[in-house]
Amino acid sequence: MSNAYDSDDSEYSDYESNVHLGIPDGGPIAASDHPVIEISRIGGQPCFPRLRSVPSTSSNQCKICNGSMQLLIQIFAPYPDSVNDRVLYFFACSRATCQKKEGSVRAYRCLSRNERWARKLERLKEKEKERKKRALEEENKAKEAAKSNPFTYQTQTSNAFTQSKQGAGAFGSFGGDSDDSDEEAEQPRFKKVIESDSEESEDSDEELEAELAKLELSDGATQQSWTVQPSFGSQYIATAPEVIPKESDKAIKIEDVNQTLQGGGASELEEFEKSMGAGMDEAFEHFVKRVSHEPQQCIRYDLGGSPLMYTNKDAVYKDLYGGGQYSLDKVPKCGLCGSSRVFECQVTPNIINLCSSDQDGSKDVQDALAGKGTGEMEWGTILLYVCENDCCLDAESKQSGQEARENWVEELAYVQWE
Repeated sequence: MSNAYDSDDSEYSDYESNVHLGIPDGGPIAASDHPVIEISRIGGQPCFPRLRSVPSTSSNQCKICNGSMQLLIQIFAPYPDSVNDRVLYFFACSRATCQKKEGSVRAYRCLSRNERWARKLERLKEKEKERKKRALEEENKAKEAAKSNPFTYQTQTSNAFTQSKQGAGAFGSFGGDSDDSDEEAEQPRFKKVIESDSEESEDSDEELEAELAKLELSDGATQQSWTVQPSFGSQYIATAPEVIPKESDKAIKIEDVNQTLQGGGASELEEFEKSMGAGMDEAFEHFVKRVSHEPQQCIRYDLGGSPLMYTNKDAVYKDLYGGGQYSLDKVPKCGLCGSSRVFECQVTPNIINLCSSDQDGSKDVQDALAGKGTGEMEWGTILLYVCENDCCLDAESKQSGQEARENWVEELAYVQWE
């Protein structure tokens, strides 16, 4: 069974994993920040990128009770090499009768073309083409010079430590050892690497803003929110790399977690124990051990990586680790384009503690929710699998073969229950 889990042991020193953690950073969300999609948040009201039409509120409808679910977390997660703004949404029903039932947790991926960023990407590509063109011209000149003086060309080009590495990065290959060839290396879409457009002039930005102002008035897209929905209190999210302490091969006991929660008090420990559940299995022990390094984490982000499993005793584990090794063979394909799905992130149990019973919104909304028997959510972790190609398609664009301007699509949310 040990081969089913990522090793987090280090004999020598602390180290960072590939995972980025989302950690609560206070709240409530300021009114001025509420409609800003670039600010990821826990709870509160969902907000959307600029869309021609806001998604139907049926999107957050529980499939068990048909009532409105609450937003657990909203994450701004764009691909820097994409022209689209990209936001992920997790909804869950807190009604007691809906717990541990399929359809009480749902997740969505929202894309909206960002014209300003699209123009910047175009300019970056043009600059890269010009750079390659100049580099080729300089190389040809050096070769011509070498015909009359062979020592000239050798001196200019044979020293590996003086060769330009400008091609490595956004539109070339990745890494210092990569070949800066004329053909751009084929890279997975989830490689989140791009050069900053630091050379953009203020004049060009002002000109672009003026053009986009006209475009936004004519294309019908607006940035909208739903009418007030039942919701948890809102909080900001800070991000940090996951750090695995040295000597982490020691067995983690709940007493050790208590020491990790320095200053948290007994109530916080009790909430942590409650969210962890009872009846440990090997996967669960590994989960507790890993999460205990940062008990406040509410989201684990590792696009293209593998999830941290909450248990090895359910159907989700069997789908992903049925052969003893992590595999995507049983993960359903994207319903829009037929591409494979990849793991992107997972929600951890601490968010249950963060989403208190205190509701935002009007008293009528609160009373309606309370009347449906709101209780404590009982899932252990929610794993999100998304389209590998981050497709942006609708019925019309599938026929034309071109991406749509926007898309709102439900993605695959695997739930491991307590």
